[in-house]
Amino acid sequence: MKVIDKPYQNLRAAMTLARLDTAGLAKAVGMNYYTLTFKLRKKTSWNIEDMRAVQECINKATGENYSLDYLFTE
Repeated sequence: MKVIDKPYQNLRAAMTLARLDTAGLAKAVGMNYYTLTFKLRKKTSWNIEDMRAVQECINKATGENYSLDYLFTE
C-alpha cells in the first residue's frame, strides 16, 4: 500500500477547521484555484504576500493566531 505524504499538513488541518476547501480558500484570498493547488502540491513556490494572505484568512475564519512557520511547515 502506497502512503501519500501531502505537504503542508498544518495548513490543510487549519483549512479544515476553517471549513475551507481549496476553492474556497483561493476565492477568499483572491488567488486562482489552480495556482493555489500547485502551491499546496509544491509544484510552485509561495511568495510572502500569498502566505500572509492565507494566514490572515485562516486566522480570521478560525479565531486562532497561527504563525507562518506553523502553517507552512512541510
